[in-house]
Parts: sequence; structure tokens; C-alpha cells
Amino acid sequence: MSAVLIAEEAAVRAVPLVAGVLGAGGVAVAVLPARVRMRAELRRRWRTWAV
Repeated sequence: MSAVLIAEEAAVRAVPLVAGVLGAGGVAVAVLPARVRMRAELRRRWRTWAV
């Protein structure tokens, strides 16, 4: 019986950790395309200044 309680306690503690990792990954995925767009925009502006 105590083994079941220990396993249940571990599962309850792991859920917020997993949710936090997934949340952080989602934020990183959301930020990356914005960075790529910003770089492309800066490159385009640099080309116009260079000409």
C-alpha cells in the first residue's frame, strides 16, 4: 500500500514540472519565428542602406 502512495506522490509532483517544461518550450517556439522575421527585416534594411 505504501508503494502505491509513494508512486502517487511522485506522479503528483512530476505533473507541474512537466507542465512547466512544456510551457517553456511553447514560449521558445513562439519567440523563434519572431526573431527570424526580425533578422530578415534588419537584413532588408541593411541592403537598402548599403545601396
